[in-house]
Amino acid sequence: MTTPTDRLTSPLSLSSEPEPEPSMPQWYIVKQAAGFCQITPDRPSEPLSESSSESAPSPPQYWGPFSSQAEAIARRVGLIRAGKCQPQ
Repeated sequence: MTTPTDRLTSPLSLSSEPEPEPSMPQWYIVKQAAGFCQITPDRPSEPLSESSSESAPSPPQYWGPFSSQAEAIARRVGLIRAGKCQPQ
């Protein structure tokens, strides 16, 4: 007979976190130069510096990844309320 404590010590229940599914998109909030925040499924890339570091743009500010677009939208609302992003 199996007791509840036996099930807790089985090798199948020892995994601490589920493995992420590679097919699920990760959503990011990217702050644009004008102060607006855009939601994108792509990770923001670092800008390429041209000639001098003085005139090179700073790396984009972003938040994420978020597991769903709805969660990213909710977080963007919070960023707008906190004054970190401009409303569109």
